[in-house]
Amino acid sequence: MHSTPVDHGYDTVLWARALLADLLKKHYGIEVAACTVGLHLHRMKLSCQTPCYRVQERNPEEVAYFLEVKFPVIQQVAKKIGADIAFVDEAGVGIMNRSGHTWGAVGQAPKVAITGRRGGYNVLSTITANGEPHYALEEKSIDGKRYMEFLENLLRDRTRPLIVIADNVSFHKALEVREFVLGNRKKNPDVLFANLRAST
Repeated sequence: MHSTPVDHGYDTVLWARALLADLLKKHYGIEVAACTVGLHLHRMKLSCQTPCYRVQERNPEEVAYFLEVKFPVIQQVAKKIGADIAFVDEAGVGIMNRSGHTWGAVGQAPKVAITGRRGGYNVLSTITANGEPHYALEEKSIDGKRYMEFLENLLRDRTRPLIVIADNVSFHKALEVREFVLGNRKKNPDVLFANLRAST
């Protein structure tokens, strides 16, 4: 499909059988049940799927430039100085967020106790090219100071240089973070080689 429900005046980007049935009625005067729409979709070799979400602000040219030009240079530098490469990102996780499946008797949905409280956590995390993870949880909003503390913990007890690749979130480029990166380069360049670049 080359359009989303938003293009037709609906308030969602996800197609559902009921929406398609409504669209048929509006445009062609054809009244059909949602389940019938589903049968026709299957005959067209379409299925209901979990979508792969893409950020619309993403710039394909910048992504290609990073992968084809910038990242190979970073790899060369890492090899030359014996450094690890770490990718850093953050995510918000709500305590009411739930996903996944569980097994139960047919026709009897399993009952699972959950919380109705609102709230959540912010997760700061890195993963190196060889799969080594590092993360921290934060209840409050993340700012430059908290991100700097995360970097300090990340570097603790390291014996190899580290190249950190981050995106353009504002606190990644905060003054205290830039000063921290430069300070570590001057103080002990054999332990930290941080490179905050846009990975888009």
